[in-house]
Formats: sequence, structure tokens, C-alpha cells
Amino acid sequence: MRGDTKKKRVNQILLALLVISGFAFFRFYDAMVDLYNTTLLAFSYKYGFISRGLVGTIFQMVNAVLPMDLMSYDGAMAFTQVATALFVIVMFVFLRKCLMCADEKMISFQSYLELFFVLIAVSMFVSRRNMGRVDIYMIALSLIGTMLIIRKQFEFLLIPISAFAVMFHQGYVFMFFNVLLILLIYRFFTVEKKKKKKYAIIFILSFCIASALFLWFEFFSRMNGERFVEEIISNAKLLSYNGEYHDTLIDHEILGIDLGGVEWDFHKENFVEYPLFLLFMMPYIWIGVRLFGGFIKEAKTKVDKWKYTFVVIGALTIVPNYILKIDYARWTMSIVTYYVVMLLSLLAMQDEVIENVCCSVLLEIRAKAWAPLLFVYLILFLPFYDVFMDQVMHNIGHFLNVNWLHLWEHY
Repeated sequence: MRGDTKKKRVNQILLALLVISGFAFFRFYDAMVDLYNTTLLAFSYKYGFISRGLVGTIFQMVNAVLPMDLMSYDGAMAFTQVATALFVIVMFVFLRKCLMCADEKMISFQSYLELFFVLIAVSMFVSRRNMGRVDIYMIALSLIGTMLIIRKQFEFLLIPISAFAVMFHQGYVFMFFNVLLILLIYRFFTVEKKKKKKYAIIFILSFCIASALFLWFEFFSRMNGERFVEEIISNAKLLSYNGEYHDTLIDHEILGIDLGGVEWDFHKENFVEYPLFLLFMMPYIWIGVRLFGGFIKEAKTKVDKWKYTFVVIGALTIVPNYILKIDYARWTMSIVTYYVVMLLSLLAMQDEVIENVCCSVLLEIRAKAWAPLLFVYLILFLPFYDVFMDQVMHNIGHFLNVNWLHLWEHY
């Protein structure tokens, strides 16, 4: 395929994805920012180097520069809409880069994978529960870092990118940092010996800086919260739709109060709903197992076995979140992001083992009678929520609890 022909085909695919994104937007857009995400905009580094303070600092810097006052719900909405649009732009730039860098025979497989990701991401981050969620900043930074690795240019920027991502939310180290770390490991195993040192240094510095910031925000940044908590609450009320604020967010991130007891009922609901969700997701889980299991199986050398093993297990960094925290839909989105971005990136790097397995699995899927229904079926479970997976799972869990289980209070 000539360069101009490939470019034309890629642009056609991106146009189709853009149109589908538009439909997803109008289907799932609630035109509302939840009070959790408006409350976060009241956080700022003027109160010290506090946990999750970067997005509020940016918001308040923008407010100081613009002639209009953004310290209202309308201002929070406008800021969130712009941030969401920028996230979508970064996502599409990444998707285009992967299509353009990959071998022409992989474009069909990539287009299906990108459609899968676009449907989930757009529906999730334009709906009320996740509109303005800091996850969009963390994903965007990981996508930018991934493009640097694909291009083999300015890869040292992964070090500040990792730091900024943790400043948005220290949960980045478990949720989306794995994308960059595993790609650096992949590069280390792939490049010639004299270039290994570069990737080892970038990996070590990125890991150490992100880890140090995680420890600071998680254990040391909440010691003086009582001094400024009232001002944060006052600003949070200004930014919310109805003058309320997210009290447990402030309790935990500003005052350092343990929310384990408060969240236990939500955990019980997670334990009922999530196994059911996994059961419903078996077609996609089967595809994932066939793909990533195939990479290790097809590896010829011991080094390749190690390389693809790291690729396969990279998403396990999210396990502590499943054990300790309750936002199971967000943890699931981090897994989806990891495996989709990893596949697209390795195809963009034209890894022959990845290409061969993906081609084989695609042929296998197309032979299944249910293959044409995969995307229609997915839409039934969109958008992903935060604590609850989606409305279908929430309804089933509520029905089971009210009629038989009686494990948590009705809400």
C-alpha cells in the first residue's frame, strides 16, 4: 500500500471513529459535572503540596488569567468541557499515530480495537459520574508518553510526565503507570545492548520519582488540612451545581480520615456485582486470553518469553485498588486502557509475534457466528460508572440484595 493510499484509508477510519464518537457523545452526555469532580477543583497548591492538587491549581490559574470569573458551577462546567475535548483530541492523535506506524495488514485489526476503546472511553467520560474525572488527565499523559516511546524521540520526557500524572492523582501508579513502565521494559529487551542503559535509566528515574510522590501524597501531605479545610469547603460549594460538596473526598484527601468503614457497604455491592459483570464480559475476556496467551506461546527465545510475560501481567498493578478501594468501574477502565494501548503500541512498533497472533485471532473471531454482535452487545453495558460498573449491573445487584441477599442498605 503506497503512503498516500494508506494515509487516505487511515483518515477514513478516523472519520468513522469520529462520527461514532459523536453518536456516543449525544447518547451518553448528561451535561452535568458530579460534585466529586467539582469539589476537586477547589483543591490547590496554595494550600501546600497536597494530594490531588494539580487539576485545581490549573483551574485556578486559568481563572486568574481569564477576564471572567470561573468560580461557579458554570465555570467548572466550561473548564471540564474544554478538558474533555482536549482528552479526546489526544486520544485521536494517539489512535492515528498507531494506525500510521503499523503494517498495512494490521489496520483492520487496529480499527476494531480502536472502536472498542473509543466507545468505552467517550461514553464513560461524558456521562455525569465521570465528566471531569482526573482519569482523563492520567490517560492523556500516558498516551503522550506512549507516542514518545513509539517514535523513539524525547523519551526522557517520560520522567516529568510520570511526575505530573501522579500529581493529578497518586492512584496513577496503580492505574495507568503500567503502560509506560511495561513499554520501557519491552524496549529494554528489544533494543541492542548499547541502548539498554538509556531505557533502564528512564525506567528507574520515572519509577522512583512517581513512587516518592505517591508516598508523599498518600502518607505525608495531609498533616495541616485543618488550617484550610473551611476555605476549600467554601470554594467547593461555589463550584457545585446545588451548593453541596463531596464531604468524604475532603475528609480523606485533606483531613486524612480513613474511609474504610464508610466504604464497606460499597465493597459488598462490588463483591456481588463484579463477578456477574465478568460473566457478561466473557466474549471479550476470551479474546484477550487468546491474544495475550498467544504472545507467550509464540515467543521463540527466553528473552522474548520474559518480554511478553511482562506485557501480559502488566495490568496486575491494579490489584491493590480492587482490594482496598471501591471504584471498580474505574479499575476496569484502567485494565481496558492498559491492554488496548499495549496492543496498539506494539502493533505500531511492528512486532512480528504480536502481528501474527492478532491476525490469527482476528480470523478466528470472524469465523464465530456472534462476531458481528460484539459491539452491539458492548453498548448494553455503557457507560461505565465509578463505584458501580454500569446501570445494568447496578440494577441486578440491587434486585438480588433487596430480594435475597440483604448485604447492604438500599440506595
